[in-house]
Amino acid sequence: SPPPEHGALWGQRLLALQISAVYFWSGYDKLTVPFLSGARLEHYYMYYYAGSESFGDFGAHPLLAVMATGVVVFEFVLAVALFVPRWQRWLIPAGIAFHCAFYLLLPVWIFTGLMSLYYLAFIPPARVHRFFDELLSTPATGGPVA
Repeated sequence: SPPPEHGALWGQRLLALQISAVYFWSGYDKLTVPFLSGARLEHYYMYYYAGSESFGDFGAHPLLAVMATGVVVFEFVLAVALFVPRWQRWLIPAGIAFHCAFYLLLPVWIFTGLMSLYYLAFIPPARVHRFFDELLSTPATGGPVA
């Protein structure tokens, strides 16, 4: 009989734990008054987009505070909930969209690509294998595409 298609998965589990730690400590690091008040987001806006023109001139401080709090809450949710298989269906696309927003708004290009790929560490290999088997099969024969 052929050997198994995948080996020990302890490395995959450690990678998932590392991604969870990245989200947790990133959220923890943002639990400061300057970030939660929206001042850091305003600083990023001024640095990358507006120069000396403040975003607060438009009366957007409450919006920035809500956005900053949402980022922190979402990072803590991702740190824990990605380990729950039922929630992965919604959290993985939401996390990828989260990182795509960072990709478009801030210069974190490599980080975005890596974090999006690292979500595979949370998905069991059998599920990934089944997905690719279905993707590569033809509807008429059920066999692989030649």
